Amino acid sequence: MHTESPEFLHKVYKTVISAWGAPEHQAEAFADAILAGDLYGKDMQGMGIAMIDHLMMQHGQINMTAEPEIQQERDNFLVVDGHRGLGQYTMTWTMNKVIEKAKTQTFAIGLVHDWHDIGCASAYTKLALDHDCIGILSVNSVTQTAPWGGRELKMSAPPLSYAVPGGHHGPIIGDTSVSGIYETYLSEAVLAGKKLDTPSIVDPITGELTDDPAPYIEHPEHRSAPLLGAPVFPNVKLYVLNVFLEIMTGIL
Repeated sequence: MHTESPEFLHKVYKTVISAWGAPEHQAEAFADAILAGDLYGKDMQGMGIAMIDHLMMQHGQINMTAEPEIQQERDNFLVVDGHRGLGQYTMTWTMNKVIEKAKTQTFAIGLVHDWHDIGCASAYTKLALDHDCIGILSVNSVTQTAPWGGRELKMSAPPLSYAVPGGHHGPIIGDTSVSGIYETYLSEAVLAGKKLDTPSIVDPITGELTDDPAPYIEHPEHRSAPLLGAPVFPNVKLYVLNVFLEIMTGIL
């Protein structure tokens, strides 16, 4: 297997996003976040995210030079408009602002809207560790999962990440998807000619569950492949957690 150094990949990511029009400081944040996904072994939250940004750019859905704007602010919270900018830069910028507030107010919250895919969530929560703070992050996004007992894509199944300082023991970092399966898992299975471990897709017509993703995903080679059938939650407990996160992240 051919490998490259993190330094080389960081340079590649920064060069590519700069060529797409991102200014220097935004390109740096983008490269940091994409590389974090790679280093954590989450390539679909690493280099795979670049494909989404390129697709959004081609369709005029992303503003490569947009700067975040604080719309509301108090001692321990702020509301940020990302102006359809790079998610990696917007989230890095916001997390640093929240950390500044938390260091003087014990805790702080940032609410962000109108930004694009951030990729690896722990790329941002881990920023809090350098300040001996706990970082927690979740987002909502496009619909990717059927609600419990449903058969249509209605819920985003957001990520949830936390980073906790551990002193001389080292930090504790958690980063997970609050769903049983994402479209990237379906793509990987189709491209490998495999079925899923369990019946995890509901047929939109019959309502039957299946472990064969091939009929339900178009262009599996794309990072954001269209779904013709909805992934389902593996259990009601995960669904309940998802509902809570949808409520909290859907405030904006």
